[in-house]
Amino acid sequence: MRKVYPLPSHSSSLFHRRKEKDEGEVVAVKDFSMEIKDTHPQGFPGFEVKLDYQYVYDLIGERLQPKVIRSIVESLEMQVVEENSEGLKLIVPPYRTDVTHP
Repeated sequence: MRKVYPLPSHSSSLFHRRKEKDEGEVVAVKDFSMEIKDTHPQGFPGFEVKLDYQYVYDLIGERLQPKVIRSIVESLEMQVVEENSEGLKLIVPPYRTDVTHP
């Protein structure tokens, strides 16, 4: 059976292994924590997606007004770059990995 124990603060190694009688290997782990820092200076750019109103109709089977579609898209934190009678051109944030196309 394996047991995990925190190391004393004066220990300098990340992992310390020792054997205990009749209990198998014991692993002690030192807790490390540090500040998370973004090293990318400009952040990551979004990607462009074209959303046709006909595609929305084909997908959900109901015609929505363009202003309703725009409202939904904006509530999902996508930026509308261009709007015309056929659809929207969007910039999707890079963290929205669930949006890859229509």
